[in-house]
Amino acid sequence: MASTAQRVLLTGGAGFIGSHLAEALLRRGSQLAIVDELNDFYSPQRKDENLAEVRRSGTLEFGQQDICDKQGLHAIFERFQPDVVVHLAARAGVRNRLYSPITREDFEAVFQGEATAPSKTWTPALQMVYTIDARLDKR
Repeated sequence: MASTAQRVLLTGGAGFIGSHLAEALLRRGSQLAIVDELNDFYSPQRKDENLAEVRRSGTLEFGQQDICDKQGLHAIFERFQPDVVVHLAARAGVRNRLYSPITREDFEAVFQGEATAPSKTWTPALQMVYTIDARLDKR
């Protein structure tokens, strides 16, 4: 019998909100992959603790990856082949944004490219749920 569990790719899954969502997804039977850069703006030790808590809820795939690295993200999409993407990754802090800006258009170009990119092994029909820092929305 084929599995009907949704394959969920969660960005920012090592953070406070993301790790709690990850636990809930695993408890409901989702197959889960987490992508998180694990930058040091907040304590990397705390993020590791969050991931350890998530792993107590079930098995997951984890990739330490900057979501703006298109090639790295593409490899994760190819390997995991998600049904759903939940995007919670964000660069924290206003000052950090000044030195390392990412626009909503940058983010959408990376993810929409993955959602529509032709693949030899996988044709995505993704559902996407994401948040974006309101400070980045220039509209």
